[in-house]
Amino acid sequence: MSTGPNMPTTSSNSNGSPAPDQPERLPLDLWLRCLEAEYLKTFIPQGGAAIKVAVVPDESRGTVRTALRERLEHSGFTVFDLTEEAAGVHSIEQFWFALARLVDWERLAGRVRARVATEAGYPPGPNGEACTLGELARSYDIEAHEVSRQFQQTLSRLVFRDYSLALDFRKAMVRLVHDPFQNPESIDGSCAVIRQWFDGTLPSISQVRSATIFRRIDRTNARQILLSFLRLFTREFGPAAILVDLTRYYRETNERGYPRFTRRQLFDLYETLREFLDAASEMERTVLFFLTSREFIESERISYHQYRALQARIENEVRSLSYPNPCAAMVQLR
Repeated sequence: MSTGPNMPTTSSNSNGSPAPDQPERLPLDLWLRCLEAEYLKTFIPQGGAAIKVAVVPDESRGTVRTALRERLEHSGFTVFDLTEEAAGVHSIEQFWFALARLVDWERLAGRVRARVATEAGYPPGPNGEACTLGELARSYDIEAHEVSRQFQQTLSRLVFRDYSLALDFRKAMVRLVHDPFQNPESIDGSCAVIRQWFDGTLPSISQVRSATIFRRIDRTNARQILLSFLRLFTREFGPAAILVDLTRYYRETNERGYPRFTRRQLFDLYETLREFLDAASEMERTVLFFLTSREFIESERISYHQYRALQARIENEVRSLSYPNPCAAMVQLR
């Protein structure tokens, strides 16, 4: 990569601390226009994925978050705003639990249920109504056991044998789709237990053993569960965006006036960001936005420069001080 003769460059110091010169900050409108033209209109809806980090001044944080969300929704994205849940997203499993609490699981399961019924030859009404075993059998004047057999075969083919999804995620989704089809009252029974397993509030793992799920979601499997959800969700509802404001990680204090989050927790957060960057090629029609404060790039102790694995992935080795790239993985906004 090269720059023109009038475009000075800079990079981080050899010891990993921030370079003294910082590039010009981008106007918000320029960044949003670049996102819309290069990502939101074509690349993401057509199957791509991206991870974006924006360093935002304190006085602009609300404006940036609102404008970004409006631009995403206008472009047809489903937006999951984890900002209110951001106190625990430094670990991948807590990130997933925060996301799972925002998901309308019955809406997702209902969409899959209607698709399965249609593929089985018994399409429900245009809004998914009458998508239960009894109602479909009456509507099509056919024996319930025959409808059930074809529904289960199709569900197995479309969901359980979809090997792009994690095994436990497939098992859980089969229950969410199948049980209300057989018995609508299960939404508050077996389906509620599955939702608790998804969001990390399940009292005992024995409650989901009937679904042949034998482990909780933790650091070792949360990433695959999250990626599986995003794959299924975006196939059913189109492009999705996850928005997180991380400012509280740098600003909140405890009752004694000390920073609420430790340096280790911040580095866990940077590792989670690194995992997302590495997993971008495994995502479909998804974009993640992380809004952060100036400490992310300026602090001598807790800037991203101190976590080399993240620095190597989001920092341009050569960059213009006068003409910052609005499509870079990390930008600084005015």
